[in-house]
Amino acid sequence: MDNKFARKTIKEKLILAGIDEIGNSGVANFSLRQVAVSCNVSCATPYNYFKNKEGFVVEIIQYIKHQWSLLKTEINKLYKNDEKQLLIELCVFYIKFLVGNPNYRSIIMLDNVEVDDESYTDIESARNFIELELEHYMKINNVSARETRRKSFVIRAIVYEATLLLERGDLDNTPDNFDFIRYCIAKELALV
Repeated sequence: MDNKFARKTIKEKLILAGIDEIGNSGVANFSLRQVAVSCNVSCATPYNYFKNKEGFVVEIIQYIKHQWSLLKTEINKLYKNDEKQLLIELCVFYIKFLVGNPNYRSIIMLDNVEVDDESYTDIESARNFIELELEHYMKINNVSARETRRKSFVIRAIVYEATLLLERGDLDNTPDNFDFIRYCIAKELALV
């Protein structure tokens, strides 16, 4: 039983080191050897857990998607009876998720990665969660496709710009600033 726990711990360490490696070097220069060095394990160790480099990237994508899914599930429970507030809080917590895990964004924003179709769908669903939630909100409120597209664009701009400002220190990570972000998103979700 201890051995099974140790194997999971090593695998998770490899995934976390892989996230850092992609964040620092990009997917094109992603090195399993460097990941192994970062984890103080042999260069063969990653192959005990992942079929190849592509399989490793797929596991990283799934790991990040799972982390977001856990958080999203909790947010959904808290705001399940208020679609508008749910969407606002998903956006705010997505900002916090990205700020708290800066290398996750390099994975979420991957493009033209040679992975199987299902894994690419995983990347797309992580990247497009705002559009999916917004599309649902707008659909149940009979908002036009053009206005839904505009609102999605503006809300994504708010989310990603707030993330960058918080990371650079141009916006303080305070409750007041997060209330202001909520206000900006709520203005875009106004139906009148």
